[in-house]
This record gives sequence, structure tokens and C-alpha cells, in this order.
Amino acid sequence: MAKKKRFNKLNKLFKVSKQKRKSLILTFFLIAAVFIFCTYGFLTRINQNTHTSPKLGKNESVATLYFINKIGEDARSISQENDLYASVMIAQAVLESRYGTSKLASEPNYNLFGIKGDYQGNSATFQTWEDDGKGHTYTIDAQFRKYPSYTESLEDYADILSKNIYSKARKSKADSYKEATQALTGLYATDTDYNTKLNQLIKLYHLADYDRPLDPYKPGLIYNIYRHRYTSVNMLENDNLWAKQQIEN
Repeated sequence: MAKKKRFNKLNKLFKVSKQKRKSLILTFFLIAAVFIFCTYGFLTRINQNTHTSPKLGKNESVATLYFINKIGEDARSISQENDLYASVMIAQAVLESRYGTSKLASEPNYNLFGIKGDYQGNSATFQTWEDDGKGHTYTIDAQFRKYPSYTESLEDYADILSKNIYSKARKSKADSYKEATQALTGLYATDTDYNTKLNQLIKLYHLADYDRPLDPYKPGLIYNIYRHRYTSVNMLENDNLWAKQQIEN
């Protein structure tokens, strides 16, 4: 009888109402959520504070790298689908658009290659220099294609280079990007040094790395233009943030 009484007392002591149990569970999850949030913020701050900025090569421009990062992977995939050198596509975009800073290349036009006409009925008017064939230049208002984003500009460029006139610039016909840039000189642009300028950009910014597919044996990694090697996505994001801050400052 005495044992039964002691058991009942212990049972009452440790017995928790259903409502109290719910409160305890809710409090536990709340504390856990706060802990996870604080831990994430702490680790993020550590990551930002320990981020080491990339060491740029001689003559490399942060603004140009930032632009290449914007279009690089789209250029890689579009070029692979269209028998083109991504390195040449990117170099032309850098050269023709002043690494994305020209009015024609900027939002809302996104025309990276100075292509005239209209795109799906959309165009923008700009003044441009013309030559009368006798060495005399003059300006006219011309229509240039206006795109929804850089991606459509790259795709349209690839479509233009699919024409027979540019066949020698394709991968299947040109054994190297140098042969491709030579094929474009005097054809895509009248500048006799066009291929030299493109080749210099390709070499300086290691753009030939984009001529190869992403390495399938490096899961979880991505090509990082700032370091010219594969890194984590997080490192690329930090490098891109660093570059943006450099440009804005």
C-alpha cells in the first residue's frame, strides 16, 4: 500500500499535461530555429571575412572579367550547339561592346555584337559611322537589333555565323580559334587587325577554357573566370561580389 502511494506521488510529480507538452515542443523548435539561424549567420560572416580576393594577371581588367562571368557559360553551351568557338564569341562580345558598357550593349538593348536591323520587331536607333568607299566618313541614324537579354544576343550571333559566308570560322572547318578569327577578319569586320585584337583577348583572359565542355569529373565545382580554374560555386559568388565592389568603388 505504501509503495502504491509513493508511485502515485511520483506519477503526479512527473505528469505533464497535454497543453504543457505542446508548449515544450514549440519552445524546443523555436530555440532550434534561432540556433540554426545564428549559426548560419556566423559561418557566413566567417566565410566573407576569410575570402581571399583573386590575383589578377598582368593587364587583366576586373570589369572585363565581371562581364565575361555574365556571358561565359551561355557562350560555352551556345557555341557547342552551333559548331563555334566560345572563345571567339566571347572575345568578339568584349571587343564589340566594350565589355558590355556601350549604350547598345547595355540594358535595355543587350546588343553585344553591333548587329543591325531588328529582332522580332524590336530595334533601337543609334548614330553610326559610314564610309562612302573613297575614305570619306559620315554619320547616319541606323537601326540596331534590341534583345530581351544577353542570351538572345548570343543566340542570334550564332545564327548569323551559321550562314555559309562564315563557314570557315566554324570548329569543323577551323583547326584553332586563331584560324577562326582570321576567317572573320575582313568579313565580319573590315579592321585588318581584327584577328590580332581577338587573339590577344582570348590569350589574356584564358577564353580557350570555354571551348571545352564543363568537366563532368568535377561535380559541385564550376569554372571560375577570376581564377581561371574550377572552384566551388560559393567561391565564384564571392569573387563576383568582390569584382562588383571593385567596379563600383
